[in-house]
Amino acid sequence: KQDMIWKLKRVVKHPSKTPMAAVAGAHFRATVSLELLSGAVFEGQIEPPGGVPSQVVYQFDHAPTCGPLPPEVVKQRRAMGLSCGTDVGCIGAHCTIWDLGVSEEVVLSVAPSDAAGKRHLVLQSLARPDLGVTILQLSVDGSALEGGDENWKLGHTPLVRAKRAVPRASGLEPPLTTTPTRGATERKPVPAKPREPSGLAGGRRRHRDSATHRRPPVDQSHLNSPTRTPSPAESRGWRSHAAPTAPVDGGIGRSGVDLSKVQEHARARARARAHQDVFDRPDAAIEKDGKPNPSKDEVQEEERDLIERLVAAAATGNTPDVHLLLARSGPDVVASGGRYAGRTPLMFASGNGRVEIVELLINRHARLETADEMGWTALMHAVQGQRLDAVTLLLSKKGEPSVASADGQTALMLAAGGARTEIFSALLKAGAHREAYDSRGRRATHYAAQSGHGGALASLLDARAVLDAGDGLGATPLHVAAYSGRANSITILLANRADPSAQDSEGRTPVEIASMYDHGRALAVFAEAARE
Repeated sequence: KQDMIWKLKRVVKHPSKTPMAAVAGAHFRATVSLELLSGAVFEGQIEPPGGVPSQVVYQFDHAPTCGPLPPEVVKQRRAMGLSCGTDVGCIGAHCTIWDLGVSEEVVLSVAPSDAAGKRHLVLQSLARPDLGVTILQLSVDGSALEGGDENWKLGHTPLVRAKRAVPRASGLEPPLTTTPTRGATERKPVPAKPREPSGLAGGRRRHRDSATHRRPPVDQSHLNSPTRTPSPAESRGWRSHAAPTAPVDGGIGRSGVDLSKVQEHARARARARAHQDVFDRPDAAIEKDGKPNPSKDEVQEEERDLIERLVAAAATGNTPDVHLLLARSGPDVVASGGRYAGRTPLMFASGNGRVEIVELLINRHARLETADEMGWTALMHAVQGQRLDAVTLLLSKKGEPSVASADGQTALMLAAGGARTEIFSALLKAGAHREAYDSRGRRATHYAAQSGHGGALASLLDARAVLDAGDGLGATPLHVAAYSGRANSITILLANRADPSAQDSEGRTPVEIASMYDHGRALAVFAEAARE
């Protein structure tokens, strides 16, 4: 190794104009960057905007990893537009965020130093890509790290700040002899100087003077497999709803709103565990400090309030609140009281045309077939609210257009009574059953004739719907149009050869019904049709 470094130094000192010499010089600079990190421990904190600062520790391996870059590292760097050449090196590390319970093996890819002598690092987990990516910058002397998420740029306010806690030449431990491998490596605990870490939240001491006060060793051998499967507890606590193969917001060392959400979610999980202890053990009703734990009624009240806030946020289109509240609740919760009672967030978002929230809830696996007390689905609420964008989105996500409510109404019947024929046409195109009937025996043609919207009625007739089908009282669509005085509907029906002499269960014709209610325009249409 020393011989290789000596040769590379000669290449850098006497560079030629060949590409090979340039590559060798860049490789040497990357090697120097890795040497600065080997065996180092950096302590600092993450400062999320609007969140609580959390202590973070990066403990680097004693030797860089050998061989080509892992495919995951290459894919991530290419996605970020970074170099993946032979001048890029890798080193393993262990990332710990005490307040959040994160303890994960990570890999840092290091590019050669820039013109100012600073090194840029990309931190990611091979076993848990869903934890995201962190961009770090190593100072010229290798004493400090700072950075943020993948959007962080030089000159921006650092969201992550850490300083070297253990000098590289401290002589506190013998060298670790191990064969470098691509991935996580076994390591011995790196002792640190007994001191109070500066600038850390809460002033927590990690190292004690006496061996009797040291943290007991924790077996982390299960973390050393780069292909391990996270436990169910890890998945519940940290895995997001994004694809498991793509980096997402809220990862290791990340900051911003996402870390605040993760912190809140961790606190909620801790409260839930404490509440379960209270239910299972009466002696757990009092905490160690003497303060009472919340009762079962208080927990249920908190859950009801959470559900009502989520439904209200979906109804009003408050997307940030929906994101935060979904981290603590499922998408199919039903409000139990107030003006939102009996409905899910998807129903309110669909009925109010909140398309962004509708898509968010569907991506969180909200069930489209869930119905309220009347039997209305989210699609039916969107149709009733005449929300074309929401209807189109729900249908594209395989929303069922022929579901019937408690009284037999379908989305097509509701659309027939609305003013937007585009919604009616979209339902017909999606395969809505045009001859379905409700509890009164009325079909979509009855609803269209009663509303007087000629577009829906014309679409039904083009689809060869039955014109003279009677309802439970024997009334045809022409009877219903005459009863409502819809001259436009009467004109369309008669033009398509609807029978004006049909009788209902009481023996009345459509003309007689229009005469009973003195609908002059309807009678004029009947008279003109009789003359023709």
